[in-house]
Amino acid sequence: MSLLGLRAEDNLFNPVLWSLFIELRFSIVFMLLAVLCRRSWVVIFGVGAAAYLGGAHLLATLGYREPFLMGDSLASTAGVTLYYLPSFILGMLVADILHKRVGYNFWPRSNWIKTGIVALLFALELAVNSDILREFLFAAIIFCICLGGWFDALLRRRPFLFLGRASYSLYLIHLPILFATTYWLQRTIGITAAVLIAPVLSLITARAMYSLIEVPGISVGRRVAAMFTQRPGGSGFTLREPTAVVPSGGSQPPRPVGQYHHPEALK
Repeated sequence: MSLLGLRAEDNLFNPVLWSLFIELRFSIVFMLLAVLCRRSWVVIFGVGAAAYLGGAHLLATLGYREPFLMGDSLASTAGVTLYYLPSFILGMLVADILHKRVGYNFWPRSNWIKTGIVALLFALELAVNSDILREFLFAAIIFCICLGGWFDALLRRRPFLFLGRASYSLYLIHLPILFATTYWLQRTIGITAAVLIAPVLSLITARAMYSLIEVPGISVGRRVAAMFTQRPGGSGFTLREPTAVVPSGGSQPPRPVGQYHHPEALK
């Protein structure tokens, strides 16, 4: 019932659990949307636009206003799901466009111009007051950064690669740790110290979760997938260079150097 979101109490979830439920609903149609995305960008974009307009109209008819949560009826749950579906479709489109190396010939060579474009997109991101516009702008920011430039070079450094590996576990665990540390430690060391300790504990825990849960889980998933495809699946899990990212010094795409296997690479 929590997955469907048919109770008013479900709207009390913290943001991590809320988004996980939205993701679970999205995963039901993920493969279908992936096939549509690979066949036609126009079709998948049309699906996203129709979902957004339909969801927004349904929620407005029911009297709901942003920010939308889980929904406390079947109709409102359907509206919330349709409303946020374009967020995932935009992510799929960015990944597919980068994979097909679209846009590299038009990306300027000057790092100053690249930085200016990304900065302008960030400024627009902060200025707009619409979820769907923010999603478009953030997708554009990710796309531009992946085309190369100073931001791309910065994100290739070890601290950011570490955060990338542990990002999903960090996303799952940071709020429970923040709540726990502030609840248990604020009386003894103060709220400020408790809040400062929480990120450190979150990073340590996330890295452990990545090594002990994510890596073995992905390895098992690859083996199961190999059983269905009749192809050998390696048991190792390595972080390799994404094929669609160009070096910061130029605008031409590099030759493929491997597969990027982390499922949360674009989050």
